[in-house]
Amino acid sequence: MTLAVPSRDIEAKQKGPGRAYVIYKVKPGDTLRKIARRFDVSVRAIRRANKLHSSRIHPGQRLKIPIRSARPGRAANARCGPVYIVRAGDTLGGIARRCRISEQRLLAYNHLSRAARLYVGQRLRIPAGPADSGRDYLPPPIH
Repeated sequence: MTLAVPSRDIEAKQKGPGRAYVIYKVKPGDTLRKIARRFDVSVRAIRRANKLHSSRIHPGQRLKIPIRSARPGRAANARCGPVYIVRAGDTLGGIARRCRISEQRLLAYNHLSRAARLYVGQRLRIPAGPADSGRDYLPPPIH
């Protein structure tokens, strides 16, 4: 499975190893804080990436949102808490390997099919413990 990035609001870019970002088109009601929370980055990182002197933004403005791309040598379960936020370049197989679970289990736990597309900022639930932990119920999907 590959990452699908909605072209209307978000475009993925890669600037060298570990320096990926997405271009996000600001919508009415957006704030830097809301955008930062959506992409799991700090407001400061967004301001720095866009050379903003204040937190003022306006609808239609395009912002670079720095994201952490997968780097060799990272811990296998890094960023694998109860929820994983999809980043540019992520695949289901890659997320499953990083979080030390099977791809099938990740699909079932999130009520996804093999044909499902991932998008930047999407939240995936990560099952806790090994597959035989007796907790193979399916939680409600996150949308």
